[in-house]
Amino acid sequence: MPESREEALARAKKLGMDASQVVKSDRGGWFIAPSGVSAATAKKAYANCRQNGKGKGECSAVSHIVQKNHDAKHSK
Repeated sequence: MPESREEALARAKKLGMDASQVVKSDRGGWFIAPSGVSAATAKKAYANCRQNGKGKGECSAVSHIVQKNHDAKHSK
């Protein structure tokens, strides 16, 4: 379920997560991307997946795949 930016930031702080993990989906909802996801494209993939009604686990897997591909592309 999407949150407002303020709600997502407050929840991230409560969970001990960095504010940079809070990301806006293309449709305007705010989400907290999983730990270990640092690429903006991977965070956005998570937010858009969640905005489209998918579960946290599925979207987390998607974001980690995008992160892995990003890391592979930028490590050359």
